[in-house]
Amino acid sequence: MLKKTKIKILALIAATVQAASLLSGCSLFPAEEEPSVPALKTPQPIEYSFYRVKEDTLRSTVTGVGKVTSIYYTNHSFPSGGGKLKAIHVTLGQTVSAGDLLMELDNSDLEIEYLQAEIDYEKEKMTFETQENAYRNGSLSASEYRVAQLELESAQKQYEALKLAYENTMLYASVSGKVVYINTSYTAATEPKEIVAGETMIAIDSEDPKYTYVVFDKYLSHEEYTPQQFRVGETLTLTQVDSEGAVIPGAESFTGTIVGTDAVIRETGLDFISEAVYYCKM
Repeated sequence: MLKKTKIKILALIAATVQAASLLSGCSLFPAEEEPSVPALKTPQPIEYSFYRVKEDTLRSTVTGVGKVTSIYYTNHSFPSGGGKLKAIHVTLGQTVSAGDLLMELDNSDLEIEYLQAEIDYEKEKMTFETQENAYRNGSLSASEYRVAQLELESAQKQYEALKLAYENTMLYASVSGKVVYINTSYTAATEPKEIVAGETMIAIDSEDPKYTYVVFDKYLSHEEYTPQQFRVGETLTLTQVDSEGAVIPGAESFTGTIVGTDAVIRETGLDFISEAVYYCKM
């Protein structure tokens, strides 16, 4: 009994020593290092832009630089024909006022006849005044007085006819505006031909604000657009700009609707205008 107990104690001591040896053997391996903690970086703040959305209609807009001119012109012509052009007193693009002399026919011979008729008429008026007094006094018969009346009337009609013919040799501006057309066909030949009555000699743009045509002289700012892509019914906003294309301070803007294209120009009979593209009702 004692012997068994002693064996158990020795076995227990041996087991304890063996366990201690195993635990002490762990110290032969290097100790594990603690893992390094990465440095924390503060993130940059994110900025957000906000825009309050409102319900509206999407619009595609383009801009261009061009000229605006009224659609209707005032044509000027000589009411009677037969004369030859003597002088043109205006140039294309010149701004004129109503009453300015535009053209003049050769009227040297007619001027002499007109002045002589004026003299004869003035003399006849003085003669008739004397004869009228004589008739009232009874010293002139009724038949003689009637002849005096007819002579005065004849002198007056002769004077008025020559006066009108003389005045018709000079063409005056009936409106103020810009000269946009000059008929030079009567000055091309060495021997100028005679004027045809009623043929347009000069056209003046009176800058009618109601109907205008727009001519773009540069491509539009967006390369995908050309002036031909405007359509009837679309809206144009017209603003006056300087030679550099910058809006003139204080310049008034006008909004209009396109009512026609270059086909309209043929209907007006203004064949000399070849650049018109869009017609706009202001």
